[in-house]
Amino acid sequence: MTLRKGIWLSFPLAAREIERRLGVTWGAAQKTLIEACQSGEIETLSNYSGQGPDVFDVDFYQWLNSRLNQPAGGKQSRILRLLAKMFPTGVPSRDVRPREGLRAELLRRDPTLEPPTLKTLQKAIVAHNRQLGNASIPSVSH
Repeated sequence: MTLRKGIWLSFPLAAREIERRLGVTWGAAQKTLIEACQSGEIETLSNYSGQGPDVFDVDFYQWLNSRLNQPAGGKQSRILRLLAKMFPTGVPSRDVRPREGLRAELLRRDPTLEPPTLKTLQKAIVAHNRQLGNASIPSVSH
């Protein structure tokens, strides 16, 4: 048996990291983490706290980084290209750039988007701002 170097992260800590880095809700973060653990992508250690299994940090961060680096497909990839042209320094907050107006502008520039849902737009904005290192821009509200 080979010992691997790493530490165990509590389930809530790992779920909060998913919530923060993927820009999803707390519930979606928990569900995503449970699915990754059940599929065997992340090594787990049962605990009896009732909060979910502890996760091995090395597996967890490799898995999380692979999720962050997945190429976007479909509408989202087209939205990302448009956002990069329109907002090279990051998409501003919804107070500065209302989402309904942004959605209309994206549709004007690419009619094949058949208007993107606010959820699709939100994911693209989060991904674009994260790529630029601007994850703190409060751009995900609609």
